Amino acid sequence: MSGLALKYSKKAFKAMKNDVHSHSAKLKRAGSRALNKTATTGRKISVKEVRNEINIKAGAARKQIGIRRARPLNLKSVLLVKYKPIPLAAYAGVRQTKKGVSVQMMKSKPRKLFKGAFIATMPSGHKGVFLRKGKGRLPIQELYGPNVQSVFVEKTMLIEDQSLPVLEKNLKHEIAYEMSK
Repeated sequence: MSGLALKYSKKAFKAMKNDVHSHSAKLKRAGSRALNKTATTGRKISVKEVRNEINIKAGAARKQIGIRRARPLNLKSVLLVKYKPIPLAAYAGVRQTKKGVSVQMMKSKPRKLFKGAFIATMPSGHKGVFLRKGKGRLPIQELYGPNVQSVFVEKTMLIEDQSLPVLEKNLKHEIAYEMSK
């Protein structure tokens, strides 16, 4: 009967355990950084896809998409899209005309005229497209267009497909960086 007897010292076992633990911490740090970089890229891709559908300024779209960042103890990053409607003034190409305000909200649809509407800057500095509710000067109501979330939901699979190769690249890079320390 043949066999192999392995003996180890407690010091060697502790050293090996500490080495594994330090690599585990390095991998978690690398993973969280890779996820965060990928989430930022995912937001960039999302803004681009939303702007292919909605005629909105990039900054306004970016404000609607937030990122919940990953941590070494929580390896999960999330793109959070607000359901907040977008003011008409945030759309590209808003024009004041004699008849009202003309806006092209969706790139696939023609311009829409809001009769009697006007563009104004409020005392707070907010610029918007407004419409009077009654016959008097006040009250006025701000006008809004379609929101980013409706387009984001349609494009989720496309955004994921474009983000996965970026995650792989970022993860390889971050692991190599952590191991070189």
